[in-house]
Amino acid sequence: MLNDANAATLGEGRLGVAKKYSNVVFLTLGTGVGGGAIINNKLYVGQSGTGAEFGHMVIRIGGEACTCGRKGCFEAYASATALLRYTKEYLEKYSDSKMRDYIDHNLDNVDGKTAFYTYKATKDRAARLVINKYVKYLSEGILNLNNIFRPQIILLGGGISELGNDLIKLVKKYCRKYNYGFKSTPIPLIQTAELKNDAGIIGAAFYALENLKN
Repeated sequence: MLNDANAATLGEGRLGVAKKYSNVVFLTLGTGVGGGAIINNKLYVGQSGTGAEFGHMVIRIGGEACTCGRKGCFEAYASATALLRYTKEYLEKYSDSKMRDYIDHNLDNVDGKTAFYTYKATKDRAARLVINKYVKYLSEGILNLNNIFRPQIILLGGGISELGNDLIKLVKKYCRKYNYGFKSTPIPLIQTAELKNDAGIIGAAFYALENLKN
């Protein structure tokens, strides 16, 4: 009937942080990158319900391989999987990184918070490089979506969104610096979603109420 990311988008748009807005873009940052859009207060689902696959827009031609079979997809650079990959790469490159203490010197303990929490506590150089790389790719994807949809609000959900303002403030800073749209058009709000795992359930219920006939 409806995929999980689209359902979560509708849930946030009807009862979540975006309920006051009629034009919304929602990104879920987990193992992959999912997403959805509400346009003029209506959920956009595309042909056969397969639209809004934001994670598979290419942001780097010939780049990292994606699970979809293409290369350079947004998902390959802005998912939690990508953030873990960056963290491990810089841990191997910088043997003196304080991130090693955070993970008890075991790469299997790396998670999406490793670089952010280490940098916040120690100002570790390698952690900062990880953060810069991740924020750059995430923000570039957000800028693309902003330029396409011109939403009133862009929401971040999924596991990585639990970083909260530690992530949001860096994304906002990047977007203000690099996007012409932030200078010449209304600036969208960028916030974390609030309904978490309930968003999809709520959105599916609203979709049924609004679209399915007896």
